[in-house]
Amino acid sequence: MPHPTTAPSATPAAAMDFDSRVPLAKQLYPFTHAVIDARAPELSTLRKVPVVFLSTLEGTIEPWVAGVREAIAEAADTLAAQLGIELVLIYPTVATSSDILHRASVHIAITGNPAAGALASFPNLRLVANMWAGVDTLMAADGPLLRDRSVTVVRMVDPLLTHCMTEWVVMHVLALHRDLHSYLAQQREHSWCRFPSGPATLVAATDRRVLVLGAGELGRAAMEAVARFGFRTVGWTRTPRSTPDARLAAAGVDLVCGPVGLDAALADAHIVVNLLPLTDETRGLFSGAVFARMRRGAALVNAGRGQTVCETDLIDALDNGLLSWAVLDVFENEPLPESSPLWTHPRVVATPHVAATPSPGSACRVVVDTIRRFLGGEKDLPGTVDLERGY
Repeated sequence: MPHPTTAPSATPAAAMDFDSRVPLAKQLYPFTHAVIDARAPELSTLRKVPVVFLSTLEGTIEPWVAGVREAIAEAADTLAAQLGIELVLIYPTVATSSDILHRASVHIAITGNPAAGALASFPNLRLVANMWAGVDTLMAADGPLLRDRSVTVVRMVDPLLTHCMTEWVVMHVLALHRDLHSYLAQQREHSWCRFPSGPATLVAATDRRVLVLGAGELGRAAMEAVARFGFRTVGWTRTPRSTPDARLAAAGVDLVCGPVGLDAALADAHIVVNLLPLTDETRGLFSGAVFARMRRGAALVNAGRGQTVCETDLIDALDNGLLSWAVLDVFENEPLPESSPLWTHPRVVATPHVAATPSPGSACRVVVDTIRRFLGGEKDLPGTVDLERGY
């Protein structure tokens, strides 16, 4: 029979005192579960670490749960050798359990659109690993709680996800640069015109200015890729960097910041790519006032968050010639309502939120590796969310 163990206390996480010199795995899980397993007797000394998966996406989240289980199995030997632990995924029983001792033993949660307030019932959370790159929904529902308890929140930073977003951005920047959408419209009308948007010659990439808003991992990768084609590329971030970004400088990308930097960059750019997260500051950022400050005839590419763009103002800007094109992957309401005029607007290209869709296989390995690194005591994990800023 298993040896008895002592249940962890239900002390809130904020009140816990941790020794930075000792891996968190040994501090959070000092007890050892004795496991009788004839197939693997060496597991008898491993500390079992419960990980709860919280999501409301019933019917669609199961491949992700299976992906996490597979990633845990793949990492089992490394976790045992490095930290002496065995991850135990709990889904969805803990989310509905009334056993407070069981909930109090959970220090790690994986989230994929959790129910609002679901995290509150786990008093000792130390890490929340979000399956998606965006955390606006999570922070809107549980931001104050996570801040009060000093929980580490990590959003998805997956090389595959970054690569997919870069592909999508480059595809549409090049399509706008070479006026592909006008040629497609001509084809439908059986019209032959070599330069429908004028001038009657090709424009070099070096004469085209591209502005990318958002200097996170996705934005920086997009800036570098666009710059490699020769475009005069500028990146914008809300706050100044404490040190110069050598990676962007090496790619030939100029980085500007703040309201003044944004106004100047908007007025200069032929193509504006929005990859900003949704925060109180960015909600409705692209309004009629901003469109009026942009270069006349510029194009907008949005794969950030739909709520950063006022769609009514966007349509007015397209109809009035302030903007030439809008390429949209995200919308104020999703799925895009059938009645939306964006479906049929001749100057809108719409894709159904597919610019960068995470893959369970790749993303789940990233999540499990994040848990390993966190429990091993690593600081500054990739994708760590600033709880005050909300991204």
